Amino acid sequence: MTDMTQKLTSRLLAWNWDAWNHPHRAIILTPVFILVGGAISILLSIQLAHDGFTIWPDGTMTITFTLSALFIGYIVLALID
Repeated sequence: MTDMTQKLTSRLLAWNWDAWNHPHRAIILTPVFILVGGAISILLSIQLAHDGFTIWPDGTMTITFTLSALFIGYIVLALID
């Protein structure tokens, strides 16, 4: 278990792509994760606006969902890699 944890931390906390087994996957999927997070935030904010809920200040929801999708995508990719 510590070996998997060590591999995850070395990949997720590194500032270069050399820690990954397949660095091109992470490089190519980074914009995909960002676009997915942005699309989810737009769809969710539209749905909330139609339901009458107030939406967070401008851009906060988009930034939150984009970064969340990026981090979750990297974690899943690190687990697969």
